[in-house]
This record gives sequence, structure tokens and C-alpha cells, in this order.
Amino acid sequence: MNKFLLILGVIILLTGCSPAAVLEASSDAVQDVQPAEPEASQEVVQSPWQIVGTSTYTHAVNYGGFMDESFGVTVGYAGEVHYTTDGGAAWPQSTNASMCRFGLDIVDEQIAWHCGNGGHVRLSKDGGRTWEAVANFGPNAPNQCRFLSFLDATTGWAATQSLLGATSDGGQTWQEIALPEGVELIMAIQLRTPQDGYLLASNGNLYLTSDGGQSWAAQALDFTQDAYLAKMASPIVAMRFMDEKRGMIVLPRGNAEEGFFVWSAYTEDGGATWRQDQTPVEKGIPFLYLSRDASTLTVLNTGARHMTVLHFQQ
Repeated sequence: MNKFLLILGVIILLTGCSPAAVLEASSDAVQDVQPAEPEASQEVVQSPWQIVGTSTYTHAVNYGGFMDESFGVTVGYAGEVHYTTDGGAAWPQSTNASMCRFGLDIVDEQIAWHCGNGGHVRLSKDGGRTWEAVANFGPNAPNQCRFLSFLDATTGWAATQSLLGATSDGGQTWQEIALPEGVELIMAIQLRTPQDGYLLASNGNLYLTSDGGQSWAAQALDFTQDAYLAKMASPIVAMRFMDEKRGMIVLPRGNAEEGFFVWSAYTEDGGATWRQDQTPVEKGIPFLYLSRDASTLTVLNTGARHMTVLHFQQ
């Protein structure tokens, strides 16, 4: 037994994945997308979402996403990061040094960010090929950084499930932002401009700020009442606002008896009304990544080592 503990200690030291992080990731995999035969009643009619690609992989992945049908990044165990420029046909390994990764944001073809254990935040300026260290944000699992939203290589937000921070100097410093009253767990964040941002909480409410987080306005969302909003190692909710009117939230909805399915809600009037659509993917609770323009959705099944990429057609 002592020999086993010694070996486990060495693994933890080298990878930066604590037992809590490993257990949390394992729990996520169990709750991830479970392949199932679609039932006739579950068929999506005239869905605006179309599956445009699938990708399987053999490397270590905790989270990942595609910016479009071609360019994607995966982040994983012990800081292993890969990228693709051909829709997932090949996944070259990136040059990266960090502990386990759980969060990702792709700004464009060159700029991307990832975060995770050790508070390690990393920035790429060459399309995910190499990553440089910036100042740390957040502790280790189970409260590691897992949410990122950046405007460019300079300005953005990072968050654990209970801590929100902002940077305006490329991650050289972080300023903590006070959470809105009533928020217990952060489920998704979005910084649209240096001052305008959004936060979705586990209570199902959407919070909006127009002054960089100094004040917040709450908006109740009816479509979150049957959503699965609980602690997971990486994001299971994806959110993007393109301007003050147009925005999208993607999340798992359903119940324990009948299962959960991935739904999207789209607004064109600043959240006054929302169009709701079920996506044509199998039931489960996958990790979700949505591109900045909300046109490309990545559904990540880490248990099956499989990604489904969908395109949104308005």
C-alpha cells in the first residue's frame, strides 16, 4: 500500500492532477454523452443545426472545440494540447507546459487561450502550435479555472465555478470581479466588449453587466428550468452574444428518467424572447464549445473519444 501511495504521489506531482481532479474528470466521463438508439419521438424536425463533421482521437482530452469546420483545439491531461486544421483528420501535438487543462477559448485562427490546474493560464498566438505562460488565475481542482472568454490577445475574462477575473494586459495581471448576488456556481461566461459581459449561473439566471462587472442585472430564463446545471470539470453550457441583440445559449435539458438532450436557445431581441431548438445529437451530458459567431457547435464525448461538429443555419 505504501508503494502504491508513493507512485500516486509521483503521478500527481508530475501532472498537476490532484485525486479530486481525476475523480471529477472520471465522474464527468460517466455522465458524458452515452450512445443510444434514437427514438422516433426524439427526432428533431427542421432543426437549424446540421452535423457537418465528426472527429475521433486517441490522445488525452479533457475539453476541446472547433472555431469552424476546419480549425480546432483539444486540451487535456498533464497539459497535453493538440490542434487540427483539417477538421480533425490529424491532430498534431502542441508545444505546451502546464498542469491538466479544463478550459479553452479560440479567438481566431491565431489567438487562443486555455486554463486549468495550478492556476496555469496559457496563450497561443500561432494557431495553437505553441503556448506561452501568463500570470496564474485560480487554484487547483475541484475549483480550477475552466471558463474563458477573450476579445483578443489582451482583454478577457477567466473563471472558476466561484471566482471571476478580468485582464486587460494579456494576462499579466488579473482583477477579481464580484459575482452577482445569488450566484453559487458559474456555468458560462461571455465578454462581448471590454465593458459588456454575461454570466449564466446554476440558479438558471442570466446576469448582464455594462460596466465591466461593477453592477449586474438579472434575467430569468424559462428554458433553464429543466436544464442540467451542476458542477463538472469542463463547461457543459456554451454561451455567445454577438451584439446587444443577438445571442445563443446551448445546454443539456431533460430529466433523469427520460435523459438529457442538447438544446440551443437563440435571441434576436436582447433576451426578451428566445427561440428554442433541440440539436440532432444523441442524449447525454457532453462538454460543449460554441464558436465566437455562434455558428459552430462542438459536442465532446470524452468517454468515447469523439467529437461532433454542428453548423447553425438561421
